[in-house]
Amino acid sequence: MTRDLTGAQRLDSSRMAVYGIDETTGKMVIKTVNPDGDDGGTNITGIPDKETNPSGGQAPGTIAVYEYDTSLTDSNAGYSMGGVNINKYQDVKIKQTWAGIDSTKKMPAQGFVVQDESGKAISPEISVPEGETGKSDREITIPAAKYWTIETEKTPEGQDVVKESKTNQKVVQNLPKDETIGGKTYSYKEKYNYLSSEEGAYHIYNVMTESTQEKDADFTVIKFDSKDPNKKLEGAKFTLQSPNETIELLTDANGRASFSNVSPGTYTLIENKAPNGYLNFISI
Repeated sequence: MTRDLTGAQRLDSSRMAVYGIDETTGKMVIKTVNPDGDDGGTNITGIPDKETNPSGGQAPGTIAVYEYDTSLTDSNAGYSMGGVNINKYQDVKIKQTWAGIDSTKKMPAQGFVVQDESGKAISPEISVPEGETGKSDREITIPAAKYWTIETEKTPEGQDVVKESKTNQKVVQNLPKDETIGGKTYSYKEKYNYLSSEEGAYHIYNVMTESTQEKDADFTVIKFDSKDPNKKLEGAKFTLQSPNETIELLTDANGRASFSNVSPGTYTLIENKAPNGYLNFISI
């Protein structure tokens, strides 16, 4: 077994306990004694070398358990031992689709950044170049976005307690300003932006459209249990449809499906698929 220690961490101490079967009771018991205490561990000097074997005869059913204490330095590379990586930073995957990109147009160059719920950037800001002529979709990766917040707090007794919480992320686009092409002025707008828990990727749908003086609208559909309004439902599929446009969205973990920059007009909103265990709502 590989027991490499990687990442921004330093080994402070290590111990090992060996468990085996008690011939009298048939139960697993500690077979070693810690010379410095009575907790059943044996102090060792470090991490055994890769592919080394224990010395002496080993009885069937014997298990060795290792404990390592390390000091960590904050790093988006994470920390690992024995091939298991622990990291509060993760890459964010984006699947982006554009409407309005015909055989003569390109997806624009733009920027992306991940923010928390307070609007603070929790990832590097990246830029992508314009796309190929006629191509209307692309996949983007934002590296090392902060996924977990880990803090150490002291109890009234003076003990350190580590608390972790999942970061509420959102992908923010830096879209270009209006642009004149062939004598016409075009705007770049976001229509929807949500995290698909099934794919582990953000789905972003944008539109390149000729600029007008009309004002677009934003609204959010919230799906919840009628018997418990505090229970928000993920996975409901809604379709917003007009003679000129069709947009499909799934509700996220907070039961929300947010429609952005909806052009003026008459629309029908349909729930195509209810979450598991629920019935579809009527169209409005």
